[in-house]
Amino acid sequence: MSLQTKSFADLITLTRASVGTYLGADGLIKTAAVDVPRFDFSTGKKALLLESSATNLVDTPLASWINNNGAATITTGVEDILGTATAITITYDGSATNMGVYKGFAAAVGAITFSMFVKWVSGATVWRFGSDTLGMYAHIDVTTGELSTKSAGVTGYTFTVLGNGWARVSVSGTVSTAGTYGFSVYSGTVGTGIRSATFSGAQLEQGSGATSYIPTTTAAVTRAADIVAPIDLSGFYLGDGYSIVVKGRMDAVLGDYDRVVQLDAGSDVTRQDFLWNKPTSSFRGEVYDDGEYQAAFLVSDGPQLREVFAMAFALGENHFRAARNGVVGALDSSVSYATPLYLRLGGNSIAGGRPARLLLESVLIYPSLLNEAQLIEVTA
Repeated sequence: MSLQTKSFADLITLTRASVGTYLGADGLIKTAAVDVPRFDFSTGKKALLLESSATNLVDTPLASWINNNGAATITTGVEDILGTATAITITYDGSATNMGVYKGFAAAVGAITFSMFVKWVSGATVWRFGSDTLGMYAHIDVTTGELSTKSAGVTGYTFTVLGNGWARVSVSGTVSTAGTYGFSVYSGTVGTGIRSATFSGAQLEQGSGATSYIPTTTAAVTRAADIVAPIDLSGFYLGDGYSIVVKGRMDAVLGDYDRVVQLDAGSDVTRQDFLWNKPTSSFRGEVYDDGEYQAAFLVSDGPQLREVFAMAFALGENHFRAARNGVVGALDSSVSYATPLYLRLGGNSIAGGRPARLLLESVLIYPSLLNEAQLIEVTA
């Protein structure tokens, strides 16, 4: 089979009404201009980064935050991961509990995520991130990412290794009552060891996971959504059926059914798609024709959020078989087939959810039906 390939940069038309940041191949944070696609290396491979709109609710410069207990030694004007002098270094001498910085910010009801960049300097390596007033904080080793302890209010945490000794830590929880809550980075308790580390890029956002860094100064800043125009499939010769293989990672969601890719003929009622099914915590492939459910592939285990996925299905008249990360489903011989005319990426569909953060490594479309062994091979 002859396979023609194109990069996302050549294939897509993307708009975004603001700048956006991403992780470069060197492990450092880069900035893309308005309407410029972002190709991120968070998965270890080059991937198209597609995000919903998000707002950083906090002041990024930590120099304006409050020195808790007045006992920590705070050095300001330190170079951050972007090369600007907005980071601070906190030095803890072991004489008091919870030495560090904090500040109060307004938060609405719902899921919330606090994140920042950190670089270990010397001494002990465990620091505490989060919010005492929300009961969502975690003690994390900033050199390994190992979780030491966490409070009951923590619904998730991440640790991402970056370049030049930097990492990004995030802690997620839930706000039950809207109000102002304190967010902090602390050293820990008395007697747990002298330590020093550099911090920058504080971010507080609504949602269950951290999205790309949004710099602020003294007021909240919003990053606009990535909007990808529908990709015309008229020259792909899919009238007799096709196979699609999608690889990437979904880091954060907004709704219960956030779509990864969708193929359709211009109407959402006739579609074929892959999505994240939040109620079952799994990825799902599904087929609809004129509003009528045709087939679905759903396996309750498999890759979760922030884990790499590989999904595929072969679809034609009376033929649907799907696979996910090397696990293949049974053949469904009772589906009707409508030739798709458009491919939509990252929830840029007529209806349906848009992921908060999606990384697409590749999307392959074959104008033929892959067999069971081939579906296993391309997703293993």
